[in-house]
Amino acid sequence: MKTFPRPARLAARLAAWAGFLRGRAAGGLPAESREDLLAELEAQQAELEQLLEEVTQQRDLLEQREAELLEERRRRLAAFRAVGQAVRASRDVAALTRLLATAATELTRARGACVVRRRAGRPAQLEIVGGGGIAAELVGKRFGPEGSISVRALRAGRPLLVPGRTAHPVFAEFIARQAVERILVTAIEGEPGRPTGAFMVMDPRDASEDTVETLAALAEHASAGLESVRRAAEAERLGARSRLLVAAMSRMRAAVLIADGGGMVRYANRAAALLYGDPRARDLLGRDVDELFAPGLPDAVRARIGAAARRADWSGELLLQRRDGTLVPVHVACVAVRRDGRAPGTVLIVRDVTSEKREQAQLMESDRLALIGGLVSGVAHELNNPLGAIGNFAELLLAGELDTDSREMVETIGREAARAGEIVRNLLGFARRSEEVREEVALGDVVKRTLALRVYDQRKNRIEVDLDVPPDLPPVWGNANQLQQVLLNLVVNAEQAIGRDGRIVVRGRAAGDMVELVVEDTGPGIPREARPYLFTPFFTTKPAGTGTGLGLAISHRIVDAHGGTIEASDAEGGGARFTIRLPRHAAAG
Repeated sequence: MKTFPRPARLAARLAAWAGFLRGRAAGGLPAESREDLLAELEAQQAELEQLLEEVTQQRDLLEQREAELLEERRRRLAAFRAVGQAVRASRDVAALTRLLATAATELTRARGACVVRRRAGRPAQLEIVGGGGIAAELVGKRFGPEGSISVRALRAGRPLLVPGRTAHPVFAEFIARQAVERILVTAIEGEPGRPTGAFMVMDPRDASEDTVETLAALAEHASAGLESVRRAAEAERLGARSRLLVAAMSRMRAAVLIADGGGMVRYANRAAALLYGDPRARDLLGRDVDELFAPGLPDAVRARIGAAARRADWSGELLLQRRDGTLVPVHVACVAVRRDGRAPGTVLIVRDVTSEKREQAQLMESDRLALIGGLVSGVAHELNNPLGAIGNFAELLLAGELDTDSREMVETIGREAARAGEIVRNLLGFARRSEEVREEVALGDVVKRTLALRVYDQRKNRIEVDLDVPPDLPPVWGNANQLQQVLLNLVVNAEQAIGRDGRIVVRGRAAGDMVELVVEDTGPGIPREARPYLFTPFFTTKPAGTGTGLGLAISHRIVDAHGGTIEASDAEGGGARFTIRLPRHAAAG
């Protein structure tokens, strides 16, 4: 506030100035002139004192007016703060807008005020959602934006004071009945540059610049309050939806995991806990999703899965590691939750496919054997006749007169024809559908038939086979074709582990009430970290495309069904050793 000199101090300064002028005038002027000058100075001094008195009165009035304005501003700000607190605390749109309309009415000393809001949806509409004073009766009215003074204020982005007759036609009857002469319209902005509503103040008696500025500030509070109410309603709606989804997911048979952007599990249903072997679903929270899958999954595969999930939905089959370390084949559907071009979370739906894989493997095995059986049957018929003819002609030639060299060659022809016939019969016996019939089985015969199927590949790769199966090895009670499949799986695995230039040893012996069969190779051996998972379906240490991970799992199932055991260990000097133990046939003593 501007200050002025006090009247007494100013009068003293004027008196001193007049005395100074009298002294100067008395020194150099005639007596008559000095008297005239002094009289004029006294008159001017009196006039200045009168003027000073008037200035003093004006100053007092100005200070009083400024004090009144300051007090009014303080009261306005206090009321404004109270409105702001109520705005922030309110969660009901009707109560909030009624409070805002009442505050706008009192602020502008108007006859009434109302709050206009845009309605969501199409077609575009405006609605009176709160009112005070004479405008309270307008609550609930809806109207189109065309020709509305509210839209004009929204577009202008500043308050407008317009004649009452220019309001939307829907208010015509109200304007005429209440004789509203002018309306002050102030936009209520939501996001910057996007107005969501407006104040309509009817006949404001105070439309000063300060009042309009305060009304604009009230509009900002109104925007914040309305946005808070909207967010609270949205949060409640989302909360209800979340509770419904959680209730639904908790009853799903498939495991459901929700991870944040860093891969940490934030939600798991009961099925997920059962699948992973955890007693409670909350035990999975905070764990890294990568830890839940097989540790042997290559980093490159993890990176591809992660990239695919961020780019689009991904699904595939993986091995899941349970709490006890066992591996389970699962189908994983990974859906990235995207927002604003980012992926703040991921939903994983995990389904155990162990039984499906087992049934699929059995079906594939059945189809494979049926296909091979049909093929071999045809081949056997085609080969047996010429092989029989070759053998017969060899016998006829041997019955005649032959020199020593020719006789040796004909004998070789006969032996090889017989061996070829035996190979065809062995292959046919292996490929024939295996009935679940148990009988007395001589493991020595099973070993010979199995190795006969692999002679060509072993010779080609320079793999030697040492056979140490005594002829008096006790028989076992089982299915010869199934046991041959077990042995063939072990021999083929040994060949693949060796590659070229190595040795396979097959030994058999009686061990109390059991018969033991050992298959050793000179390959690189079994990695220690892979041993717990060797007999798990679909686990393989072979390069991609060379193994299905089913051979040892099927072998383990067959041996277990025969009441025996199969174990893996290191062979002496390196390589792998598989030991099969089967119960002796009771009749064999």
